[in-house]
Amino acid sequence: IRDRPKGEKIIRPKTFKNTLKLKRHKDFTIKGLEKESIEIGYPIMSQSNEDAPVMQLITSILSGNSNFSYFENNLKTEQDSVFNRLRASSSYWEKVGSLSIKAELNTTQSEAYFLLRVDEQLELLKTEPVNPMVLDKAKKEFTASYIDIFYDAKTFADKVTNYYHLHKNTSDIKKLISDIEKVSGKDIQRVAKKYFDINN
Repeated sequence: IRDRPKGEKIIRPKTFKNTLKLKRHKDFTIKGLEKESIEIGYPIMSQSNEDAPVMQLITSILSGNSNFSYFENNLKTEQDSVFNRLRASSSYWEKVGSLSIKAELNTTQSEAYFLLRVDEQLELLKTEPVNPMVLDKAKKEFTASYIDIFYDAKTFADKVTNYYHLHKNTSDIKKLISDIEKVSGKDIQRVAKKYFDINN
């Protein structure tokens, strides 16, 4: 690892032209039935940014365990006739990251409705304090899944390599859990306002 090039020499996304990017594509099942999905992406911070742990928790709060997920409990996608399987995921690189929210559509021409429902949940993160119990559950879920990394040699090696490219100090891999534990409800609101407001 010591002889490999540092992260800045690897070609990765550095900027996003659009604050909010809407992408549509179609997936086909084995049976030949056509299903349509829609995805929106929000530019966020790099992995080494101090707000990255907060965004990782936000991602979990949006679509983590059904016991606390905003998408599961507030939108009730199983009962929605327009879309289902709503999921949020975040990716991080050297200079920038991306939060993606994707859903499978049951009807056509439903982008406006999809964006409205997603924006409702992002607005909750920006304006309403996260329930302490929800925040605690999100932290525990993240910590449990993160600790699992250390029990598999291949996964751990991949993680260390990732940190080598994305962080100045590889030992930061040990800090993430403590950084997650420090995240407060105010941090969630602050970061949500900063990255989910299209006017910023």
